[in-house]
Amino acid sequence: SDVYKRQPVTLAIRNGVVVTEAAAFEADVLFDGDVIAAIGRGLDGDETIDASGQYVLPGVVDPHVHTSLLGHSPMQPLGEDFAQTTFAGLMGGVTTTGGYVQRTPEHSLPEILRRQIDWSQEHASTDFFFNALVLPGDDIAEVVQRGVGMGVTTFKTFMAYAKRGLQLDDAGLFQLLRATAAEGVTALVHPENGAVATFLEDVERAAGTVDNGAFLRTAPGLLEAEGMYRAGSLARLTGARLLFVHCSSREGAEALGHLQSLPGGELIACETQPHYLCLTNREVLERGPLAKVGPPLREDTDVEAVWGAVLDGRVGHLASDHTARSIAMKLDGDPDIL
Repeated sequence: SDVYKRQPVTLAIRNGVVVTEAAAFEADVLFDGDVIAAIGRGLDGDETIDASGQYVLPGVVDPHVHTSLLGHSPMQPLGEDFAQTTFAGLMGGVTTTGGYVQRTPEHSLPEILRRQIDWSQEHASTDFFFNALVLPGDDIAEVVQRGVGMGVTTFKTFMAYAKRGLQLDDAGLFQLLRATAAEGVTALVHPENGAVATFLEDVERAAGTVDNGAFLRTAPGLLEAEGMYRAGSLARLTGARLLFVHCSSREGAEALGHLQSLPGGELIACETQPHYLCLTNREVLERGPLAKVGPPLREDTDVEAVWGAVLDGRVGHLASDHTARSIAMKLDGDPDIL
């Protein structure tokens, strides 16, 4: 036959510390093409890499990144599109990327989902999936139905950021949970109490106390816990699968554990991000907007509590929440930390 057939090539990565979900141990990993054929000692392949002194880990899944969409930045100015983000992620070992897609001024959410999926098939450097971000004004039933038809299985909404037009009210949240439950897919929720946070922001501004510490004062951990209880209760009522996209506080970690212990709690999961495991509000006090993330960085006791939730399994997902912004972008505009 004149049809070229590539001969299979085996690759052995030897002498590294192999990390699995169960343990870390010294071993070799043998690949047959794109498939792991064996993990053990003394493995040889057509090609060999000596990984002595190195860790050998599976490809990372980052399920939570924000990028511009076909050249449009829907929430705020962003420095990368999905092609740039997946290429940068691949350089750090990320082999699957979960991006967020929301409607743009030109396109409804189902329309931009279709376009972004098609575009990313040509331009993304990693495997990928998209989380549909449902905002006030979206046709929730249509978004879920059409999204599922495109292979989308996760639909996110905010319980905060009312002034930015992002906060879905409780009726909308309940509708989203019912729709995702009916389709057997997952609702992703950013848990807070947006109404109270907005009230506290107004109090800070009226008092003239908007310093770098104000951001944390307007978003205390109890508001995260309250949002978890509210969304968790509605999820239990509808039978929906629910994933909280942040756990940042001691109170949130405690609420999460309680919800998971209740009937239906096995359908409630949670993710956190490295900044909630490594940084505190001291960074915000020193650096101002450069260290602002939402929900805010908190205190040492919160870091300890979130680590505890990771170690005992209450928090089972880790994501970056990557949102590419330059220093100039972070410092541009209103210096108000809120």
